[in-house]
Amino acid sequence: MTIGLKLESVDCVWDKGAHNAFTDLILFDGYWYCAFRQAQHHMSLDGQIVILCRQNDQAWVKSAEISWAGGDLRDPKFVVTPQGQLVLMAGVRWAVPTSPSSVLCSVTWQLKKGAVSDPFVTDQDEGTWRWSGSANPNHIFSIGYAGKDMDGCLYLSEDGKYWQPHLKPFFPNPDCFSNEASLVFAPDATGYCLLRRDGEECPGLFGQAKPPYQVWQWQPLSVRIGGPKLIQLSSGELIAAFRVFEEKQPKVMIYEIETESARLNHLITLPSEGDCSYPGLVEKDEHLWVSYYSSHEGKAAIYLAKLSRT
Repeated sequence: MTIGLKLESVDCVWDKGAHNAFTDLILFDGYWYCAFRQAQHHMSLDGQIVILCRQNDQAWVKSAEISWAGGDLRDPKFVVTPQGQLVLMAGVRWAVPTSPSSVLCSVTWQLKKGAVSDPFVTDQDEGTWRWSGSANPNHIFSIGYAGKDMDGCLYLSEDGKYWQPHLKPFFPNPDCFSNEASLVFAPDATGYCLLRRDGEECPGLFGQAKPPYQVWQWQPLSVRIGGPKLIQLSSGELIAAFRVFEEKQPKVMIYEIETESARLNHLITLPSEGDCSYPGLVEKDEHLWVSYYSSHEGKAAIYLAKLSRT
C-alpha cells in the first residue's frame, strides 16, 4: 500500500544570491546542515557553496561560504563516512579547462561543527564528476560521470578523500547521456540507484544490485528526471524526489518506488516551477524534510518543506 504525504509547511530559507540552487540536507550530531550553490545564474562560472546550519528549530545561520579561484563550485552533497565523519562533496567546473577531459574535478571537505576543512583533491579526482555519495557500513560509493567517465564509473572510498574505481563502465546504455545519480543501501545490503539520463527516449533508470555491486539490473522509469535524490524510510519504503515536466512546466515531485517493477507512485508535488529541483531528503520523527530550490516566486531560491505521513 502506498504511503501518503501531506505538506505541513514550506519556508524560503535563502534568497540572497542572484541564483540559489542545487541543495542538499543532512541532520548530523544534533545539527541541521543545508548546502547549496550561489551564483549569478544557472550556468555562470562564479558558483560558491553556502552552508547553512541550525540546531532544532532555531533560525538558520550561514556557517560557511566556499569559493574556488578559476572555478565554478556546483552540486554540494553531504555524506557520513563509515567512521562517522561528515564530508561534503562537490564538483569544480573550470573556467579555463586544461584539456577536453579536464573540464571538471571532484573535491571533498570535512566538516566539524560547521567549520570546513581545506579542500582535498588528487590527480585521481580530475576529469570526473562524482555527483553524490552514499555509505554502507564499510565504504562510501559514488558514481562519476563526464570527462574520463563518459560511460560512468562506480567509485568507492573508505574516508571520502581517496577514491578508487570499483565498476567501469557503469552506465547501461551509451545512446543516452547518463549523469546525475543517487544511491541507497538497504539494511539487507541491496544497493539501489536512481539515474538521470538525457536525450530522446531516455527516461530515468532504476537500478539494483547485491554485494559486491558488480552486476546491476536496470529498469526504465515512466518519466525523465533531473536532480534525483533517493532515500529509504525507516519503515522500508523507497522514496525518490526529482524534477519532472508536468504539462511542459518543471515541478519538484516526490514518489514511492516499487522495487520489483520500478513503478512510480506519486505522493506529492512541492510548490515549485521553472528552474527548480535538486532536493535533499531527511527523515526525522515521522516527518520527511525536503530542501530544494525553485523559481516559482521569482528568482531561484532555497526552500525547506516539512511533510507528514497520512
